[in-house]
Amino acid sequence: SSGPKDVVLVIDVSGSMDDYDRMRLAREAAITIVETLTVADRFAIAAFSEVATLVGGGAGLTRATAENKRRMIEAIGSLRAGGGTNFHAGFDTAFDAIDQTILDESTSGCNVAVLFMTDGQITVGPGVDGGTAEEEVTNLVNERTGKLATSFNRKTTIFTFSLGNQADHTVTKSIACS
Repeated sequence: SSGPKDVVLVIDVSGSMDDYDRMRLAREAAITIVETLTVADRFAIAAFSEVATLVGGGAGLTRATAENKRRMIEAIGSLRAGGGTNFHAGFDTAFDAIDQTILDESTSGCNVAVLFMTDGQITVGPGVDGGTAEEEVTNLVNERTGKLATSFNRKTTIFTFSLGNQADHTVTKSIACS
């Protein structure tokens, strides 16, 4: 969209992303998205495997200036795959960054978009041992988007992408539809 927005890219960097060139696809998609942002936008990139961190440091979203975009594109290019896949950690980190940006009053003041890129296979995190990982992640996303709506009057749209050959679309579709 052309209006100001807050965008968080959540990128799976678990070991399975090395299969079928998925990591390259994720890096290229993320770079393309960052390049489309304008100075009116705020953005962050969360990389997750067993744990999640914001790429480039910081606790919230940053303004999409030419310098910040260049710096993040360099950081995206250096992402490497390894470890298990914890969707819960990825989403939690993304929502924490959005919350912090709103509390710091450095948000775009418009809509929020979370773009979640993965191969679709949860292997670590809440509910994995009990077989309810998909439900746990969906509950987290619904809880956190609900909080953004009620506490901050912010509409949040979740976009999920299953990348690469033999990617599992089941969980990503469930999250997007819920």
